[in-house]
Amino acid sequence: MDSDKRNNREQEIPIITPLSSEEEQLVVEALLRGSHSEEAVRKEWDGFERRIAGKNDRRGLLLKVASAAVLVVSAAMLWFMQADNSGQNVVYEASNATAEVKHTYSEREDKHISGRANEQKTHTVEWKIVDVPAGKDYRLTLPDGSEVWINAESRLSYPTQFDENIREVELVGEAYFKVVADKSHPFIVRSEGTSTKALGTEFNVEARQGGRQRITLVSGKVEVSCSQAGKTAHLSPSEAAMIEGGKMDVAQVNADDIVCWRDGIELYDDATLSEILIRIGCWYNLTVVCRDDEALSHRLHFVYDRTQDVRKVVRSLSQISKTKIILEKNTIFVE
Repeated sequence: MDSDKRNNREQEIPIITPLSSEEEQLVVEALLRGSHSEEAVRKEWDGFERRIAGKNDRRGLLLKVASAAVLVVSAAMLWFMQADNSGQNVVYEASNATAEVKHTYSEREDKHISGRANEQKTHTVEWKIVDVPAGKDYRLTLPDGSEVWINAESRLSYPTQFDENIREVELVGEAYFKVVADKSHPFIVRSEGTSTKALGTEFNVEARQGGRQRITLVSGKVEVSCSQAGKTAHLSPSEAAMIEGGKMDVAQVNADDIVCWRDGIELYDDATLSEILIRIGCWYNLTVVCRDDEALSHRLHFVYDRTQDVRKVVRSLSQISKTKIILEKNTIFVE
């Protein structure tokens, strides 16, 4: 137990430094692209990405971009509305769970094949369950030395001592894995009917209950198998397996954009307003309701720093999406 306490540690958020005039111009161009046509939006975003790529510290610039969002929003008109509970669609519902990371234990009867005679043996294994609430992320080290970053509203279950044949964990939510190489003991993440198998690599798994799954490879190789899709894929770095509606597709992605949540940054490239609102609701533990379902499908480019006050984030999203979005008490309303 003492080793768990030593290894478990909260993610530290990097310090945000002021923008130069050049960087501030990049921010303004990026955040105000919502006023252009779709073709112009894509052209401008691509140019913005190329200029960021020329920087020595791309992630540091992302932090600066997020911190500067309020500069643009301060010049925009703020919308206000009266609460009207008729015709609401609940996009995300806040949790009543504890605000602290919770550690519990359970025992399982594990069966495995061993010996030349292929004997099936059963033994009791102690599993640890780590529940991370809204508004927090958590970092821990597994019994084999592998590191895991667990995102908000996620649960990781793992044995306190790995099996003699495999290293297996279970995930609901999102986590980033940095796996210690061990060819004789594959590392497997099980999530919503999907298994991600690795030997020694770094990858991100997003698998929230009832939603889309996305497995993103940062380095090394992984094998992703989906029972519902009846398909297996072998990923290379900067590839992601997208699983939704019983189908699995593999696509090229910018892995840094997907995993920058570990540094306290949420970055969305061509994401739906619904996806963005769900993540905001999850991190700040706020209910999200919508009176305009059509607006939820609008696709946006958006970035924010998770250390920001949620009111600033909501105002920025409202301006960029050109949709009336406000925060009242513990609820985000989308008109």
